[in-house]
This record gives sequence, C-alpha cells and structure tokens, in this order.
Amino acid sequence: MGIVKNFIDELAKQKLLVYFVTLWGASLFIWTAYGMVEYGFEMRTSIELYVVDLLFHFSELFAGLLLLIFGIKLMNTNLLKAIKNERLLAYFLILWAASFFFWGIWYIIDFGPAIFENIQNPIAFIGALAKLAAGAVLGLFSIKLLNETD
Repeated sequence: MGIVKNFIDELAKQKLLVYFVTLWGASLFIWTAYGMVEYGFEMRTSIELYVVDLLFHFSELFAGLLLLIFGIKLMNTNLLKAIKNERLLAYFLILWAASFFFWGIWYIIDFGPAIFENIQNPIAFIGALAKLAAGAVLGLFSIKLLNETD
C-alpha cells in the first residue's frame, strides 16, 4: 500500500500531471457520453455484442468520472474528503480494467467467427485477446489494491 500512497503523493506534487489526469478524466467521460448520445442505445448488432458494448461504454463513462474526481481531489480541493485517494484510484482501475475486458470480449465475439476471412481479422483477434488479458490482470491488481486500502 505504501508504494501506491507514495505514487499518489508524488503525482500530487506535479501540477502538470494533475491537470493531465483531470483533463484525461474529463475527456474520457465527455467523449463516452457523446458517443452514447450520438449513437444511442439502438441495437444494431447481435444481442451479445449489444450487451458487451453497453458494459464497455458504462465502464468507460464511470472510469472517466472517477478519474476526473481523482484529478480534482489531487488539486487539494475539499471534494469528497471522506474517500481516500488510494480507494478512488482503485475504483478507477477496476472500471478501466472492465473497459479493457469488455472491449476485448466485443472484438473476440465480432472477429472470432470470421478470423480467417482476411488478413486483418487474425490481427484484431490477437489484439482482442491481449486487451482481454490486460483487463483481467489490471482487474486483479485493482482488487488487490482495494483490499489493501481497507
């Protein structure tokens, strides 16, 4: 736990990085909200892809919101003083891991059946497997981090 607290303390000292984290969170939240409004919740594909797509977008939306709140908290504001920065970071990482995981699943469902139809599908499928694995590993780390903050 000490290494995460040290990381957060060092991050808070670097104002340009704090601004970056805050703007990254705002960008992630706003662009995901824009995409959800622009493209709506109309089911254009199979039910499996639709559900996974919704899970991906909601995890991205809330990850962006938590990252935005984390950045604002790092600016030494009194926002949500009851929530520790370490816990907020862990929640963000869980949602970010979920977005990797669900995006990987989406691509596996989408490209898996047609993996050998053209040259880019195997590449996309391998990338999806990597995204799925990255989400799983980040999720495990996030849960470990969350358990250490208790």
